[in-house]
Amino acid sequence: MVKLNQEYTRRTDLHHVQAIDHSMRGQVIVNHSYNVSKSNVKLKNNLNQFIKIYHQNICGLQYKIDELVASLYPDIPHVMCISEHHLNHMQIQLITMDEYKRCTEYCRQSFQKGGVCIYILKELSFTSINLTKFCKDKDLEACAIKLKLSTTKICILTIYRSPVGNVQFFLNGLEAILKMVHKPNILLIICGDFNVNYLEESKEKKKN
Repeated sequence: MVKLNQEYTRRTDLHHVQAIDHSMRGQVIVNHSYNVSKSNVKLKNNLNQFIKIYHQNICGLQYKIDELVASLYPDIPHVMCISEHHLNHMQIQLITMDEYKRCTEYCRQSFQKGGVCIYILKELSFTSINLTKFCKDKDLEACAIKLKLSTTKICILTIYRSPVGNVQFFLNGLEAILKMVHKPNILLIICGDFNVNYLEESKEKKKN
């Protein structure tokens, strides 16, 4: 989970971004018709001060919605970035979550699994960014949205690369995406799973 305080967003450093280890809870089985409206009133009202962005590599969204919501409740985020949703275009249209609407997604064209998507609280406005021309199954799967808050414009990018994906294609594609979305007055936040272990020496790490 990332909690971004707007009063610091004009700084050039990113030390104000607080990363919180928020792992999924195991063996939680509930109905995902949570009533989070009351607990979320403060969250929505405080959007002018901060925004909460959550990323999860879900490894299959369809049967983990209950577990996902339970792991976040009651402190749910404004934005949820999901990698490896494992759904095709038709299946992802059928996925619904209380309080959230789907903003944008990438679904694999020729292979199964993988994919990325972004959900946002229903009361919030956004603009989706079309990144299809940069994407390729396994090598680079990406989607993005823009948000306009009271004092800050934010671009949120969600990315996934398979462990067997082409690293050079990924890096070239990511560079092209960043060139397209980067603007001096927009804060860029990247969430995702690159499948590069920076703790070990590897050819993938050396290319980054």
